[in-house]
Amino acid sequence: MTLPALADITGLTALLGELDAPDLTRAQAVLNLASTEIRFVARKDWVDDEDELEDVPAIVAKTTLEVAQRAFLNPADGTRQESLGDHAKTLDVRQGVYLTEEEKAKVRAAAAGENKPSGLWTLSTTRGCDDILDATEFVDVEGGGDPIPYQSKYGL
Repeated sequence: MTLPALADITGLTALLGELDAPDLTRAQAVLNLASTEIRFVARKDWVDDEDELEDVPAIVAKTTLEVAQRAFLNPADGTRQESLGDHAKTLDVRQGVYLTEEEKAKVRAAAAGENKPSGLWTLSTTRGCDDILDATEFVDVEGGGDPIPYQSKYGL
């Protein structure tokens, strides 16, 4: 049984431009292959019991489109470089549908539910020792202000 693609063909055609019927068929095939690769990396299929798409993270849909676009545009004949006059273009040497290491990391994070931006977090500055404050003396501050907690580990 074939599962639905993780992104819609209209998204891919928006990236590729208008396609004729044979290219549209090829684009859908590449989209299906990209979805298969992503499901393999994620170890998740994002479908419900009726094999309908369910809760596909935006980064997974985006990655599916990028992988499919790359596979569609890479030449199937193994061409690695093209030259026309003074202009030369070197192409990716890998063939077929594949995910880069960065794409794999994004997909794995999304599959694990880690689709929130990272880089900022809260760090607790206490050690869970709330009972210490009960046994702490409060010492007046010279010059005024609120008393500060003080507890000597030597009992002074």
